[in-house]
Amino acid sequence: MQPATSITATESTRPTVSQLNFAHRKITDLARGPLSARAADDLLDTAARIQKEIVATPSASWSEFGAKACLLINELTTDPTAGWLDAIRESLRADVDRLAAI
Repeated sequence: MQPATSITATESTRPTVSQLNFAHRKITDLARGPLSARAADDLLDTAARIQKEIVATPSASWSEFGAKACLLINELTTDPTAGWLDAIRESLRADVDRLAAI
């Protein structure tokens, strides 16, 4: 019998930008439903964490890049947290550089 190995997330098992965008959209749609304020806040917190994951996930295609950029810009608050705009800009710049090289 072989020993069990721990499984770690790799690039191949990490969700794609498209999957994260879909999850974000579903969660924000649920948060708009008939829920208590606490439940809606919890869902919106989850959506915000997904946005951070989207920033950290490379776009696999120009189509994903466009969807990523739109979601991140459309979901900006009126007063984004310090460093958030820089993180978005750097993520999108890295995507452009990588996709342009393909």
